[in-house]
Amino acid sequence: MTDAPSSVSPDDSSPDDPSAEAAPSEDPPPPTTSRAPAVEFLPAEPEPAETVAARPSAPPRPQFLPPVTEPPAQDVVAPNVPPAPVPRGKRRLLIAGAAGVAAVAILGGAAWAVSGSSGGEPKEERYTSFPAACATVTKPTLDQFVPRAEAPVGDKSGSKEHSWCLWTGPMRAQPGSKRVVYRTARVDIVAYENIASAKSAYDSAWRTAVSFSGSNSTIGGGKLVGDASEPINGLGDQAYYYHRTSTTALGRSGESGETIRVRNLILTVTLNGFNAPADELGTPAPKGQTPLDTATARPGADALAHDAVNALNACSTCRHRV
Repeated sequence: MTDAPSSVSPDDSSPDDPSAEAAPSEDPPPPTTSRAPAVEFLPAEPEPAETVAARPSAPPRPQFLPPVTEPPAQDVVAPNVPPAPVPRGKRRLLIAGAAGVAAVAILGGAAWAVSGSSGGEPKEERYTSFPAACATVTKPTLDQFVPRAEAPVGDKSGSKEHSWCLWTGPMRAQPGSKRVVYRTARVDIVAYENIASAKSAYDSAWRTAVSFSGSNSTIGGGKLVGDASEPINGLGDQAYYYHRTSTTALGRSGESGETIRVRNLILTVTLNGFNAPADELGTPAPKGQTPLDTATARPGADALAHDAVNALNACSTCRHRV
């Protein structure tokens, strides 16, 4: 029977035991490092995505380099497929339709060229100047209707808006005559900024003339009677005739006048006067004065008006398109 080995306790070891003394003299094991030796020769495993994302990004590009631009997108070109043939009937309709569109486009361009090429409102031809009023009546007219007229008296200011002229005959009978034939003629020309303004002024004057027809007015102790007012055709752009009779302390006189619009100008011509018996001195007698009536004075007013309108029409350098 084999005896069981006896276990020796550390407390039972004696200092004389050689094995107990030799143990402390053994070399200590080499220190171990933090990295396992097997990693040095084993193949590297793929790194997890978290590790890759945690790596620092590439350093920023230097400021002096041009920015990186994305290449332009390339247009997708459809394959060159020939169109299907169009039937002959439909082809004619397509050609006619295209021609109609082209015609509308051309007409639209032409309408723009006519109405819109000026860049604003259409310009109108109007008078920017006009002859002096004293130069608008011919000598034959004056000799006939204002006999023995003295030198005219007119506006000397050189105004560009208004010009007037007055011719006066002597208030005395001719030698050997027992009657006094007294006449005065006057022409006024007023310029307006445009044709519309002249039309407005003419319309206002016409309404005033109509309101005077058949009326009796007291002016400065005298009496003014409006005898007739009527439009005139074929003279200037617009025209009308009027006749008035006045009675004052100096006697009675009649006046025939015509107002005419020529573009942006308003002309007013008048022929005024009376007939009277002459006294011993050849001057008008206190009684018996006969004012000019329409039958006597209107031919003279017509002649003055036609002379003035012809003078304006003859001045081609006075009109400009502005």
